[in-house]
Amino acid sequence: ASLLREQLGEENLAAMVPLHRRASNWYWDAGHHEEAMHHAIAAHDFELACQILRQWSSKLIASGEMTTIGRWLDAIPTNLINSDWTLTIRSVWSLTFLHRPSKLRRQMNALAQLRTRQYKLQTNDDSAIARAVSSMCSDNIDEAHAIISSVPQCDNSVSGFEAFEQAAAENLRAYLSIFSGNHEAAHLHLTRARSFNHLGEATFSGGYTACFKGALLLLEGHVNTALECLRDGIEQQQSVLDSSYVSSAIASCYLWTLYEANDLDMVEAVEKEYRDILSDAAVPDFFAVGQICISRTHAIRERTKDATLTLENAQYVATSNGWPRLVAMFEVEKRAQSLRGPKRSSNAKIREPSPNEKINSEQTWASPASDLMRSAQFLVASVPGEAPPVAKTSGQGHPYRELKHGVEKAIANHVAGRHGAAMRAASQAMKISSRTGLVRPVLDYGPLIIEVLRDLLESDPQYQNTNQGRLAYQLVFGRAISNGLDSRHPAKSKILNLKLFTPREREILGLLARRLSNKEIAQWTMLSENTVKFHLKNIFAKLTVKSRLEAYSAIVRLDLMAIED
Repeated sequence: ASLLREQLGEENLAAMVPLHRRASNWYWDAGHHEEAMHHAIAAHDFELACQILRQWSSKLIASGEMTTIGRWLDAIPTNLINSDWTLTIRSVWSLTFLHRPSKLRRQMNALAQLRTRQYKLQTNDDSAIARAVSSMCSDNIDEAHAIISSVPQCDNSVSGFEAFEQAAAENLRAYLSIFSGNHEAAHLHLTRARSFNHLGEATFSGGYTACFKGALLLLEGHVNTALECLRDGIEQQQSVLDSSYVSSAIASCYLWTLYEANDLDMVEAVEKEYRDILSDAAVPDFFAVGQICISRTHAIRERTKDATLTLENAQYVATSNGWPRLVAMFEVEKRAQSLRGPKRSSNAKIREPSPNEKINSEQTWASPASDLMRSAQFLVASVPGEAPPVAKTSGQGHPYRELKHGVEKAIANHVAGRHGAAMRAASQAMKISSRTGLVRPVLDYGPLIIEVLRDLLESDPQYQNTNQGRLAYQLVFGRAISNGLDSRHPAKSKILNLKLFTPREREILGLLARRLSNKEIAQWTMLSENTVKFHLKNIFAKLTVKSRLEAYSAIVRLDLMAIED
């Protein structure tokens, strides 16, 4: 075939055109769109190429194959794309996730002209969902909200590309509900999104449904459920050829959840695995939370240069994508990291907020990234001469925000000399932390909160016997902060005594501390997996934990060297 093509090409170039055209039609009829597009382009039959791509692009977008559709759109003259209603909308979808802001702006202008023509012809404008998602990925939340509000909700009678778009619309509505703090509505929208994902066989929007669900669960304090949701989302994307534009967002949210649970080893492992695609995240807030958590992990592990370099690279990506809010956010994070070290103390001055800057003041939008950044803004504002941060909300009913609000109240009262009020606020915060497994939202406020927790422990010796007291003891004296926050006060005694555990349980504890799976523990101990599960159940009861993730944190209260012996 190659030899024949070369001979024909040399003898008569014109003869190749009808052959390519016939080959294109044959491949198209057979459902081989890639080959059909190749031959249509080779024949310079761009009208045929547009017809093929108009049909094929619906499947490409629903499965997230944005690179493929972007490559073929680039091969077709721009004037043909910009005069084609369907292909212009599909180009907006692909360019939004390909991070090509300049070309996206040109296509949005072309779409605006086509929309004017559609309006004059009184035909349906079905570009709203693509435009709303593009606005979200451009970090224009108000515009995204205005556009999607004009789109009526659809029933379950749709299929194919229409079902994919309805799933994307429900994902966006859920995301906006998270921004506004309406978690109940967010859950309802995500349930509808799952239904449309199934109807449209849409792995792309399905990945974002998992991502938004994971973020929502984290904010509600369901750490283990969030981790499970995000792991499932990543696994479902592994069968997709071009999945980076979804996997990057899920991985970023996964990093955030692991970080808040203080599982820094896993943060580093996930970052290493997905390092090459994390910058592909098209949703600004998910890109931001991933990069900030990576940088903070470097800082905690005393890799200051790596922490700064991560933020500088993130600023470059944010600048390239036209996300000025994120550029400023990363700059604040740089300044805050120097204030989390052990030299920070209660000698710092925090100006009392003015009436319109109170912690419980309301704001229209409170994004996931701004929630994560509350501690950074608070620390930067505590520097003399700087204005303190304006907290979005007290977080009533939202554990993640409520926890941070409690920590801020504790620190503010401590610095003002109101030690009783500080300890009460800290006690409430530790109740949330111990119940949810959210650890970093406490530790990220630096040594000032450690001082308050130490006062709380010293004021009531019996406090250590409660769940929140044990966690407070761990944060003040234990291994959880040995990587940089306050390692100057080693534990005087262990919270848990190894004598509570049988020899076999101690053996399994040592293997669990190494993060081995049940199967691996069974192989190591020559036990059945069911027997391992039985021992783990008893271990979890003695550790007063309900899950493996909680057990990892609880193990630091034990003498690991003694376990290994």
